[in-house]
Amino acid sequence: MGVTQSFILFLGIFLLSTILINIGNRKIGAIRNFFIIIGLLLPVLLSTFRTVGTDYGTYLSIFNHSSDLDLLTMLTVELGYKEIGNTVIIWIASILGSFRWYLFIYSSATIVLTYNALKKLSPENITISYFVYLTMYFTQSMNIIRQSLAVAIIFYGYYYLIQRDLKKYLVICIIATSFHMSALIAFPLFFFLDENNNIRKKLFIVFSFFLIFAVLNYEKFFLFIGGINSFGFDRYTEYASYSGSIDTNNKIFFMNLFIFLIVFIFRKKMFKNDKLYFFYYLMIVGLIFGISGFFSPYLKRLSLYSEIVYIVVLPMLTDMFEGVNEKILLKYLLFISCVMYFFIAYTWLKFGAIIPYETFF
Repeated sequence: MGVTQSFILFLGIFLLSTILINIGNRKIGAIRNFFIIIGLLLPVLLSTFRTVGTDYGTYLSIFNHSSDLDLLTMLTVELGYKEIGNTVIIWIASILGSFRWYLFIYSSATIVLTYNALKKLSPENITISYFVYLTMYFTQSMNIIRQSLAVAIIFYGYYYLIQRDLKKYLVICIIATSFHMSALIAFPLFFFLDENNNIRKKLFIVFSFFLIFAVLNYEKFFLFIGGINSFGFDRYTEYASYSGSIDTNNKIFFMNLFIFLIVFIFRKKMFKNDKLYFFYYLMIVGLIFGISGFFSPYLKRLSLYSEIVYIVVLPMLTDMFEGVNEKILLKYLLFISCVMYFFIAYTWLKFGAIIPYETFF
C-alpha cells in the first residue's frame, strides 16, 4: 500500500472510530455498548492485521520461539518471571494458535484501558480526547507494544492517583510493570501530591533536577540500572550506547515543546479542576525525558508515561471560552492540529515505520 493510501486508511479509521464513539456516548443501554465496541474494534483490527512497526519483527521472533513451550517452561527457562504479564499473553496467544491473537489482545487491552481512563479523567471531552489519543499515541502501540499497554495501565491509574487512593494506584503500577519494567517510574508520583492534591513543589524540583542529571548522564544511568541483576535489569546495559538515527526524536521533541508552551500560556484558564493541575507538572517531566531524545531513544520512552496526559490536557483548551461558537472553533482547530501532527510524525517523519501500511494477507 502506498504512503498516500496508508495515510487515508489510518485517518479514515480514526475518524470513523471517533464518530462511532461519539454516537455511542449519546445513546443508552445495549445500543450504546454496540457503537462503542465497534468504534474501539476498528483501530484494534488495524493493529492486529499489520506487518509494520519497527519492533514488529522482534515481537514476532520472540513469539515464534516461545509459542511451542508450556507456560511453566516459559516462566522458568525462556522468558522468566519478570514482565510476567507479557509471558502470559504469549502463552494465551500460542494456545489460540496465532501471533495475530497476541497483537489483538495487546491492542484491545491498550485501547480499552485508555478509553475507560478517559471516561474518568475527561468525561466532558471524551470524544475529542479519544481522537487526540488515536492520532498522537495509539499508533505508537503498533511499535512499542508492551510499553504502550503499560502506559495505558498507568494512565488509568492516574485517576486513583488524584483521588489519593494509594492501594489501588500501587496495585495498578505493579500490574503495569508486569508488561514493561519502565512503569516503575510511575511509583514515586504518588508522593508529589499532598492531602489536598496540591503539588509538593520542593520535592518536585528535587525530582526534576535528578531527572535532568539522569538524562545528561544517560550512559551511567543505564549502566547503573543494568547492574541490578537480581531484578533482571541486566539487559539495560545495552542501552548505554546508541549509534542509530535520532533525527526523528529531535523533531518530535520540538513539536511537544510547542504544545507545552501553548498550555503554559493558558494554564490558569485551563485547569479549573485543581485535581488535574497535576497533569501540567507531568508534562514538565515529559519534556525533561524528551530532551534525552537528542542522545538516546530508549531513555526518551520514559516520557510516554507523562506525555499521555496530553490527550486530557489538549481538549481542555476548548473549555477556556464560554461561548458555544468559540468552543466549536477551538475543537475544529484541535482536530486539524491532530491530523497535522499525525501526518508530520507518522507520514512525513515515518515515526515507528507504520506507514506505508502492510498486512499479512
